Amino acid sequence: MPDINMKHSVNNLKGKKDIYTLILMNKIIKNKYNILLFIIFIIYSITWSYITIMRYYSLNAYIYDLGLYQQELWLVYNTHWSFISFLWNLLFRGTMFIFFPISFFNSYPLTLTFQTVLLAIAIFPIYGIGRHFLKSNLAALIISSSYLIYFPLAGVNWFDVHNQAFFIPLFLFAYYFYLNRKYKLSLVFFIFSGITKYPFLIFVELFSVISFAEVFYKRIKLKDYNNKDFYFLLYLIIISSILLTLSYLIINVYSSFNITSFTHANFNVPTYNNIDNKIFTILLAFGPFLTFILFSKKWILFFIPYIYLVFTSNFWAYIFPSAFHYQYSVLFIPFIYIATIEGISNILNIELKDKFLNNILFKNFEKLIIKKERKMAIAIFLVVFLLAIVYEPYGPLNQYSQANFNMKYILNPNMTRYENLEKIISLVPKNDPYVLIQNNLPEILPRIQVNNGPLLVPPFTISNNLSYMSNNGKWESARIDYILADVENPNFNYILNSPYNMSMYDIVNKLYKTGEYGLVAEASGIVLLERNYTGPMQYYYPMDMNYSAEQLAVTGSAQRANG
Repeated sequence: MPDINMKHSVNNLKGKKDIYTLILMNKIIKNKYNILLFIIFIIYSITWSYITIMRYYSLNAYIYDLGLYQQELWLVYNTHWSFISFLWNLLFRGTMFIFFPISFFNSYPLTLTFQTVLLAIAIFPIYGIGRHFLKSNLAALIISSSYLIYFPLAGVNWFDVHNQAFFIPLFLFAYYFYLNRKYKLSLVFFIFSGITKYPFLIFVELFSVISFAEVFYKRIKLKDYNNKDFYFLLYLIIISSILLTLSYLIINVYSSFNITSFTHANFNVPTYNNIDNKIFTILLAFGPFLTFILFSKKWILFFIPYIYLVFTSNFWAYIFPSAFHYQYSVLFIPFIYIATIEGISNILNIELKDKFLNNILFKNFEKLIIKKERKMAIAIFLVVFLLAIVYEPYGPLNQYSQANFNMKYILNPNMTRYENLEKIISLVPKNDPYVLIQNNLPEILPRIQVNNGPLLVPPFTISNNLSYMSNNGKWESARIDYILADVENPNFNYILNSPYNMSMYDIVNKLYKTGEYGLVAEASGIVLLERNYTGPMQYYYPMDMNYSAEQLAVTGSAQRANG
């Protein structure tokens, strides 16, 4: 005879399972936008990590700035800091004191992935800010998704790794926490965003002053304000002002740098030079959002520094087509998305007042508004998507653009060359800081530096008389024990303007002719020279290449014969 109680228990268990399944499905449906957001975040992180790592393996990553960043992280725990030098580094690139543990792994691919993930994670505060102002999960998802295909972000991720890249997620999280009244978290994120790079504290100061003025106005005139907002913004003004003043004093008292140096500005060239490219740069960057930005008046002020630099500095990396291959887009990216979201919200609020005055039922209008904000979000996404087809590295039309990323070459690295480079680097003693390094070979770093002085990287730190600028602002003769060069890379012949007017080729040729340097290794076009070395080559990998007759250039009296 069957056990009735047992059957009842089994039925109850099945019933509970069904209930749990329904609850789980209900949660998934409610959180479908969060799940989609996470999937988009993962896809971007994997795709861009792959792109940046392949660029590294193809020997097209640079000491300035990937190697320099890895070196700075390593120096955090390999340097005896004086108070002034610690304060200097904290105020001018403070995030390296937070992220330095990644250097323990001594892995460039990990560092590249780390930056990609942090840039991608900014999609979450953008989504949160969108939900706060637009009251629509779908509109917020569409706008935040456009951030990851917004082509100026590609340059930030493409050109190696930089402290200022982290300004984007840090500032966006800071503002998101401020909107949600999480003041302690907001304060921490605002301060860290400001010390990612000098003088980014100006943006934190500007935000705190403008927002405080708004709250103060509501307090005096409208009697409608949040008391906690008032005191939070007051504290933020005080703290950011103190840090900004300290930065200014240190840079003027203890260094030869100034704000012009930090922004690569060049004000000696007439402003109207390349005026067409300058206008095109601004139109490309702001075009997809321009209509909405104009309805968010306070955030317009945040774009002035970038626009000013583009039109006055004449620095080539601020101007199309180079502008979107470098990291300088961090100066406007976070503000564009905040301004766009608030601009849409302001447009809808204006329409809400107009319709209300015309006695339109609020319920019907609410449905209309939801449709409008979705349409606006879709319009933004489509414009960003169309531009991505041309200006993103993976865009199908990018290879035909002036801003070509040359992805076919980047995504097919010669791993034999990379492995040969690693073997050659192993021949250079880690404790010898006197190494002349070509800019596309960051793999040799990190390593010790003399008095925390500059790395010897032509043409950036070596002058035409083989000297470098020391920390005290004086030119000193460079001691060079080893020379590491990649003769097949364009950086071997790259020349910068005066006073750094010698290429790696010039320096290697000059030093080798002295007879003081011997060839230690040669493989795949990569050579290692050592001062006073007279022995046989320690590592050699012969070059084996085949050319057809059609590939050879026929010049002078030469002629092709028998194919």
